[in-house]
Amino acid sequence: MSRKYLFLDNNEVKFYPTPYSNDLCTGGTPFASGSNGGPMENAFDNNPSTYWGYGQGSSGYVGVVHIGYDFGELNKRHIRQITLLSAGAGNNVSSVIVQSSNDKVNWLSLKTQTILPDSMNYIELPVSSPQRYWRLLCNSITGMSWTGLGYLWIIKEIEMMETVPQSWITVGNSPVTKTMFDSHGLNTLSHLIRSKKTIKKNMTDDGNLGQGKIYSCDLNINDFPEIDNIIFH
Repeated sequence: MSRKYLFLDNNEVKFYPTPYSNDLCTGGTPFASGSNGGPMENAFDNNPSTYWGYGQGSSGYVGVVHIGYDFGELNKRHIRQITLLSAGAGNNVSSVIVQSSNDKVNWLSLKTQTILPDSMNYIELPVSSPQRYWRLLCNSITGMSWTGLGYLWIIKEIEMMETVPQSWITVGNSPVTKTMFDSHGLNTLSHLIRSKKTIKKNMTDDGNLGQGKIYSCDLNINDFPEIDNIIFH
């Protein structure tokens, strides 16, 4: 059973939606290790009735066969989710490594994930950095469809998304119920990662109190959605 997460803010039960953009694979250039079962463009055309396919001898498959997208030098992307629709249990790569690169030579491996055939696979990625090239690299294979050519990897559709700003949503009051977890529980907390930042505000002298003075500052927490801690000095 996978874990699910909700947050309790005083008496309110809240969740923070995993925010993703629309598919960003437009205006760029698909690339792949080859195409002999359908052109690579078919994997990015938003049409699940078309597909990209590639096959070669099994000894040269793992760690070699790949398909990806070039967003361009001036349009680097920080991809946080990839959806992948593979086809055919007998013609399938069973796991992939998601990699990114700025030069198409040195690749950063971000996540390894099992891929289910004939299903939409959702790959959530950790925080990294904007990169020009993003690809799916074959990590393991399953099923031999025929001898001679060897394995064939068939992909009907690939989408790549970034995150977009969101805000906390209240789903009810405590106590937390099973229905709340089933309907709104988060499967991952990766999108809650925050970087440490310092915000300086000038204090206002409000007069005297005993031996010292009172200073005050108005801070609207809604203006700073990434704040996870406040310290006054």
